Amino acid sequence: MKFFNIKYIDLNRRIDNWFFSNYKNVPKSLIYKIIRKGYVKINNSIVKPDYKLQINDKLDIIYNLFNKKKYSYIKYNDKEFIKNKILYEDKYLLIINKPHGISVHNGLSNTFNIISYIKSVYNNNYNLVHRLDKNSSGILIISKNLSILKKINFLFNENSIFKKYIALVYGAWNIKNNIIRLPIHTFIDKISKKKKSIISNHLGKKSITKINVIKYFKDMTLIEAIPITGRTHQIRIHTSFIGNPIVMDNIYGNKNYNKIVLKYGLKRMFLHSTYIKFIHPIYNKVIEINSPLDNKLSDFIKKISQL
Repeated sequence: MKFFNIKYIDLNRRIDNWFFSNYKNVPKSLIYKIIRKGYVKINNSIVKPDYKLQINDKLDIIYNLFNKKKYSYIKYNDKEFIKNKILYEDKYLLIINKPHGISVHNGLSNTFNIISYIKSVYNNNYNLVHRLDKNSSGILIISKNLSILKKINFLFNENSIFKKYIALVYGAWNIKNNIIRLPIHTFIDKISKKKKSIISNHLGKKSITKINVIKYFKDMTLIEAIPITGRTHQIRIHTSFIGNPIVMDNIYGNKNYNKIVLKYGLKRMFLHSTYIKFIHPIYNKVIEINSPLDNKLSDFIKKISQL
């Protein structure tokens, strides 16, 4: 049995249209055939092609579409998924603790993402204020209307939002590198069609990251990273260029080191947005949010402390 976590924008979508989007290489005639013959079940019941998907539906495909005998599809429980992740909420803003491994927006892959979920469960007017990498975790701000989105974006552009990240990097961090000033150039790669960022003195934009050492471990250092500017993958690129890449970073990291760390049980990038502070543009009060490391990251720190 294989499980598929689909997007909440599929709520009330016809089951045949869901198939067309998720199985593009399968002929429509075959899709209608397996639905008609009862090889597709929702909550253990046979459905018709015009059935509209609902939250918490369980979809079973009892047919060999891709050399597999059975597929199963389960939706997130909307209340259970979000209720323990809200760090702050008011009439204008929703601030959550994003888990690692989940995209914040709808990319090229047809997978579950935060903003599609939020728009469907809450309101379609909600928008991301900023982004976090899929494999990082921590504080994420979401606006509830376009007016507040513009105001918060202005604060970001004016560097009026103070953020801290916690990262574990390879090697012993040299305190001489407490301020990293390396220009970053972001572009779309012509071959992969994906966004990439590199250090470039000629094309890059001003990029500054402040680093504070929290603790040294054997072959690794726990640091606090404060992005003064907000370039794509800024902390990841800066630490990598200095020679201390973030542990388990699969783009800018060290593949050989990552293989070693895997043996200790860490399977995700060690980068967490832990603190944010700004003046609320409507209420004119200080908003200060903390998000501690999750259990997996904390447990890994305990493990390497014993090495």
